[in-house]
Amino acid sequence: MYIISTIPLVILALLLVPSLSALLIAIIKSRIVGEIVTIFSSTTLLILSVVILYHVIYEGTILCFGGEFGVDSLSAWLLILISFISLMASLYSIKYIRYELIEKKITKKRANMYYALFNIFFFTMVLLVTTNNIIIMWVALEATTLASAYLIAIYHSKEAIEAGWKYVILCSTGIAFGLYGIITLYYTAYRSGVYNPLLWTSLVTSSEMFRESPTLLRISFVLILIGFGTKAGLAPLHTWLPDAYSEAPAPVSAVLSSVLEGCAIYAIMRFYRIAVGAGILSFAQIVLIIIGLVSMIISSLHMIVVDDIKRMFALSSVEHMGLIVCAFGFGGSLGTLAAVFHVLNHALVKSALFLSTGNFVRAYGTRKISEIKGILSSYPIPVSYTHLRAHETSLHLVCRLLLE
Repeated sequence: MYIISTIPLVILALLLVPSLSALLIAIIKSRIVGEIVTIFSSTTLLILSVVILYHVIYEGTILCFGGEFGVDSLSAWLLILISFISLMASLYSIKYIRYELIEKKITKKRANMYYALFNIFFFTMVLLVTTNNIIIMWVALEATTLASAYLIAIYHSKEAIEAGWKYVILCSTGIAFGLYGIITLYYTAYRSGVYNPLLWTSLVTSSEMFRESPTLLRISFVLILIGFGTKAGLAPLHTWLPDAYSEAPAPVSAVLSSVLEGCAIYAIMRFYRIAVGAGILSFAQIVLIIIGLVSMIISSLHMIVVDDIKRMFALSSVEHMGLIVCAFGFGGSLGTLAAVFHVLNHALVKSALFLSTGNFVRAYGTRKISEIKGILSSYPIPVSYTHLRAHETSLHLVCRLLLE
């Protein structure tokens, strides 16, 4: 049931808080202000997200601003996840960025830019999950690339700049396929006589009208999956991900690997729902399973030979995104529940892993797993390791146990 509510002000606040926070940080140009405003912004986002979830639970799906924006149970749940991970990354960033300034790895100007773009990054993800317009959704996902590219290359090293450019080029190329898919879907809906075919709710409620154009719908779904799947780290356009995650600061890697990938999967979920109603479920399932299996196989084989801890976790993200789309491919309420649950599971665990890795790399001065030793003796875990191979380093053991 779609109803009109007083919640529009809350959604407007969700969009204004991070964007105005970024503007304030950019104007004042103070690291202390950047830290305080960013913590305030992410905390406010979490509070507002809880308010929205409460309204959705008791009122159902809410639409506002002429139906252009709105929240349902899925978007309200993802808002909680985005705001929570953003708050954790913001808190972690304070000492992390201070340390980078002491070590002169970044300048004060770049530290200020970091906090400003971090808030813009929050804004783009919130915009993506609160809009009901499929074009605005596409724009928001592309905007996440622009907001996070500098964050990836913030160290200005040769490797970081290369990773940033690779991220921009591949994600922009991939998202272009998504735009072609959306245009194809819009054309199909417009030709079928759908009222306001840019709104996702209109497309879902009128999806049975698309059954006369199955070929166009199949083309649209494949293009959209390639486009949004690129941002999720799905094969074949996933090669930006290991470079970007390994070169970005730890809190940026945490947000990229958890909620940004979750936002891309969220967009795929939305278009998958249209495919189900339009009668191309079997085709969509086959495509999702193939893409998911390819992503899992490629990433799993690559992880075997990787000695960079951040790169290994990045490849693990590719594998888990493959698991999620496979769950959708298997279909049914159980498959959908498994996929949604694993988005939550992956976001919480992988963000914690990347933030912990930031401490490992800082303490040991290297990202090589083979050179990071002694963690188990410093932080004992109450399990038996007698079955593990003696030549494995302690970090290898921790990583393998966590990934299993």
